[in-house]
Amino acid sequence: MEKRFKYITVIIDVYSRYIINWSLSNAIEAETQTKLVSESLEIFAAPRIINSDQGSQYTSQVWVDCLNYYRIQISMGGKGMATDNAFIERFFRTIKQEYIYVNPKKEVIYLYQGIEQYIGYYNHKRPHQGINQHIPVELYKEDNTQISIGKIQIPAGLSSVEKKKIFLQ
Repeated sequence: MEKRFKYITVIIDVYSRYIINWSLSNAIEAETQTKLVSESLEIFAAPRIINSDQGSQYTSQVWVDCLNYYRIQISMGGKGMATDNAFIERFFRTIKQEYIYVNPKKEVIYLYQGIEQYIGYYNHKRPHQGINQHIPVELYKEDNTQISIGKIQIPAGLSSVEKKKIFLQ
């Protein structure tokens, strides 16, 4: 795989920590995020609130229009305040430590398949400390009231030496 970044965007249910949907893309763009929301709402009930950071894709008119269309309240953390979006940030820490850093992929298709398998494991088998060792699927309800969305960079083609040098946002 070429030495470039991929971006994973994830929508998580705040109550259960269930990963509702996710995507892997080449760039961070509002259109990627709105497409993910629209696809998710074809399957799952609309939440009352979506929380995000203040990245340009989440402050764009495209994003605002999308959430207004679905009558979803917009909530954003403070600038540079990762703790304001703690649920999604914790998931990103978990997937990086448990999957991405220990399974470097050379092809995008294998990265995608691996993330898909990990999220299946996370949702259906992995006990979660933040929800008293329950598994997210046990607590997930489609009438969720608040979800969180976020994204991280994944360096493509990590080697074991490079792992120590990479800082992911």
